[in-house]
Amino acid sequence: MTTIKKMAVDDFAELPDHPIQRNTIHHAKKAIGGRGHLLNFCPTHAQVSSVTLGKMTYKVDGHTRSYLC
Repeated sequence: MTTIKKMAVDDFAELPDHPIQRNTIHHAKKAIGGRGHLLNFCPTHAQVSSVTLGKMTYKVDGHTRSYLC
């Protein structure tokens, strides 16, 4: 089942990272340094995904964006 809901940025940032997540710190450095693609807002930056498994909810994407908040 798919459920769509709005969540405050702070609430999303508090969700635990997906257990199999890439190196968020490395990607954050590239996102604001090298490519700089997260320095300028894009509407897709406001959309993220999470998954609930049992009683736990994890970030599926948006790890770097929430890390930089």
